[in-house]
Amino acid sequence: MRTGWAALGIILLMSSILIVVLASLGYQKTEVNWDVPASTGSIPNKWSVSDSWNISGTLNKDDFFKVEIYAAQDWSNLMEPIGTYDAPFKASFVNITDPFGAETELECDFLKLSTSSTNPLVFYNISGTGGPNGTKVEPHGIGTIRFEIPYGNNRPGIVAQALSSGTYWVNMTWLEFGGSPPFTMTLSRGVIVTTKVDYISLYPVGLGVFAVGGVSLVYGFKGPKKTVQKRRAKRR
Repeated sequence: MRTGWAALGIILLMSSILIVVLASLGYQKTEVNWDVPASTGSIPNKWSVSDSWNISGTLNKDDFFKVEIYAAQDWSNLMEPIGTYDAPFKASFVNITDPFGAETELECDFLKLSTSSTNPLVFYNISGTGGPNGTKVEPHGIGTIRFEIPYGNNRPGIVAQALSSGTYWVNMTWLEFGGSPPFTMTLSRGVIVTTKVDYISLYPVGLGVFAVGGVSLVYGFKGPKKTVQKRRAKRR
């Protein structure tokens, strides 16, 4: 018996079983889907305005919504100069007001990615505005605030959750060094989608480990061949 090979075979067989079990379990993935129709029956899911400082939409309690803001063309020309170069971003304040008048103020930054003035600035970051003595202003009318980075088909924007039902207003109240109203503003209602993510690709790995483990186990328990020594004939 080859103890080392036998032990390796047992370990590999147990590992293969664990891999197959893991591949069959998977996990539940929950995310907000913004690729929804503009309306469901008489209920709008998306609102959009052009050349305006504000937008509004009617949401239900616990709805997730997204605010997209696209810069006007002249924002690239109205930035603070640093030496002979323009500042890399332009700041603004955006208020989101719930149906009861509770306001949440966010600082929204727009990044200059190109030296060309014909390319618009890109919405790239949000943060809460500062309160007295540097304290953070807590949100009131909305919750679960985050910035959605662009990936896949997703576009950058403010993502939050409505804490009550009714009309929500989004207003740009200040724009650093001025400029025209945003080219467009969009307010979208998201849909919660839950999908099961499995690890089917691990099945071949588990079967391969099982095969190698089986061979190692058989080889380990199979004893080495015995060598029979021939007896020499005695000389008289």
